[in-house]
Amino acid sequence: MVLFFRELHPPVSSVGVYVLLLMLFYIAYKKYHIFADYIGNKYLVTLLGVSFFTYVLAVTTDERVWMFVPGEMIFHTKLEETLELLGHISIGCALLFATRKMSENS
Repeated sequence: MVLFFRELHPPVSSVGVYVLLLMLFYIAYKKYHIFADYIGNKYLVTLLGVSFFTYVLAVTTDERVWMFVPGEMIFHTKLEETLELLGHISIGCALLFATRKMSENS
């Protein structure tokens, strides 16, 4: 049996998360040489892409963008929680299985 729990978020946590994500992207851009060996790993890039895609779906589901789908009101909460959980799992797998793919120059 799968239990769905709503997370407790402080009122400004969403803004803080987006600011920190932008900072992370900026650091990754400026310090590209640190991350360059990981970008060649197709599994890591795929898992991060899946994470991003499920997060976008979860946020749009939570914002009720898909209200035009018949029966959306019935399953929207569980679908959003499931997508969010899948996003967390795929990020965890990406972190767990991240390996460096050394460039030919090394």
